[in-house]
Amino acid sequence: MTGENSMSRNAILSQYRPIRRAIQTVLAQALDACKKPDLDRAAKHLGLADDALLEDDTVFEMLRDIAQFEANQRGRRAFDGFLHGRFHPGTGRAQSRPRPAEALWSISGV
Repeated sequence: MTGENSMSRNAILSQYRPIRRAIQTVLAQALDACKKPDLDRAAKHLGLADDALLEDDTVFEMLRDIAQFEANQRGRRAFDGFLHGRFHPGTGRAQSRPRPAEALWSISGV
């Protein structure tokens, strides 16, 4: 990156920092979609057999990231469930889906 149009490292980082904060905010909300099996699977991938290792913030952040994005045996990721709106951010509870009978009633009632 040389020449008149290149940006300095500090200018690039100053533009990236708000993006990174936004990403971290979404990932923190998506963590509610992770269940114990997701965290256990991530710990296995990282080779974390000792709970004392989880006291290190960096190790715990890696565990959370892997738990969100590592697919389970069915090929589903916890983060995908969050993205598809099956979880309310901040509650970790699944949304109830309307039953077909309720959907038919709402269509016929129009």
